[in-house]
Amino acid sequence: WIMDKDTHAGAEVLRELKGLTPGASLWYTKSALDHLFFQQLQDYLSPGYAWKVENRARREFGQESWWGFAHPTPDRAPDLSKAWGTQ
Repeated sequence: WIMDKDTHAGAEVLRELKGLTPGASLWYTKSALDHLFFQQLQDYLSPGYAWKVENRARREFGQESWWGFAHPTPDRAPDLSKAWGTQ
């Protein structure tokens, strides 16, 4: 920041706050907190972050997300045929 370099200080602070948030790592609250709050704030602090995450998953692993990274609610139900390997 001091040397006019592009930084993601806000996103890094958010990552630290997420680790310190009580209940953020409990299995039954993690997904809700991530989608409703943390991922949207992450994309706000680092514009394009959500697109990069989804694009990398698609490109490197061939994965499509049924619940978009920075969307508070899913667009559709998950495709369970892919989970069971019957397409």
